[in-house]
Amino acid sequence: MRQLLIQLMRGDFPELLEHVAPPVELEQQGSCVPLRTPKLWDGDTLQDIHAAQEICAACPVREMCLEWGTSHEPYGIWGGATPKQRAKLRGSAPLVTVQELNYVRELRHDLTSTKTAKHLSEKYGTSERQIYRWKESVA
Repeated sequence: MRQLLIQLMRGDFPELLEHVAPPVELEQQGSCVPLRTPKLWDGDTLQDIHAAQEICAACPVREMCLEWGTSHEPYGIWGGATPKQRAKLRGSAPLVTVQELNYVRELRHDLTSTKTAKHLSEKYGTSERQIYRWKESVA
C-alpha cells in the first residue's frame, strides 16, 4: 500500500477526505459540459490539448476545476492544465485519486466498525495482525 494511503488512513490529511467527488459546479457550469467530447480533455494530440485549453480559458469554474484536477486527477486537461502542468502546481502536495479516497474512506469506516479482524483481513487482502495495527492507528 502506498505510504500516502497509510497517512490518509491515519488521518494525516483530513481535508483530502472531505471531498470524494468533483464539485457539482463543474458538472453544472463548466464550459465543457455541453460539448460532451471527452476526446478533447483526454486527447493525446497537441490539437486536442489546445482546443480543450481554449474552451477552459473562458470557463466560469476554471479555477475550481484546476484546483480539483491538481489534487485528484492524474490524466487529462483540468482547468486548462495538462497533467505535467498540474504536477508542477502541486509541488510536493499529494495526488489522491477519487478511487483512492473512496478506498481509504471505506477502510477507515470498516476499521471503526464491529467487523472482525478476520473478515477485514480477507476483504483487504492482508493479515489480521495488520488489521489490528491499522485499527490502532485510526483509534
